[in-house]
Amino acid sequence: MKNLLRIIFAIAVITVCIYLCLNSVFRPSIFEISNCELPCWEGLTTGATDFIEAKSIITENPHVIQRSLTEINTKYLFYENRLRFTVFDKWGYKTEISTEIYFVDNIVSKIHLGGELGITLQEVIDKIGPPDYVFADWGRPGKVYVNILFPEVGVHLVSIVEDEFGVLSKETLIQTLDIFDPQDYDKLLSSGEFHAGVYDPEAMINHQWVGYGVIEDNYWPPNK
Repeated sequence: MKNLLRIIFAIAVITVCIYLCLNSVFRPSIFEISNCELPCWEGLTTGATDFIEAKSIITENPHVIQRSLTEINTKYLFYENRLRFTVFDKWGYKTEISTEIYFVDNIVSKIHLGGELGITLQEVIDKIGPPDYVFADWGRPGKVYVNILFPEVGVHLVSIVEDEFGVLSKETLIQTLDIFDPQDYDKLLSSGEFHAGVYDPEAMINHQWVGYGVIEDNYWPPNK
């Protein structure tokens, strides 16, 4: 009986170890399912791809959960319509990544990806270079919403750091990736779109990127 319990315990330990390893070492990446490099994603390019082509790309994409595809014709900010859907990673990982494609004059204007994207800040920097601005918001207890901007490329990242005394590092995970038309930067900035988690848009402060380290030390004053 004792031997049987030892075997069951050993199997349970091994199972847990395998699960943890698969979810850490083989962390799925949103970049892995894209067939082009930032600021393009899956053949979609802001300022270039039209609505018909975008919808065709999405409906033919094996990673898209087709039953989730929804066309929304309600205006939002200066966007006229959008396509909303979810995707899986290339390995069929269970986590769904919410995606929205925004259009102006039937041309892709913004691509929004949110969820467990499986990408780090350094991985983005390796692809498009360092960011220009950082805005950190301490508006919610125990969390820091870090907005990271690349205006010339047209990329906006959000990382939710689960520690109000947290740091930005090469391993910082990204929860939101927005690819936007650089020509829309000023409009998006004034609309508050670049400041996730902010309760008071009037308190927005963008700091020049000075690198990794303690968020409060490098990007102060915040909206607190």
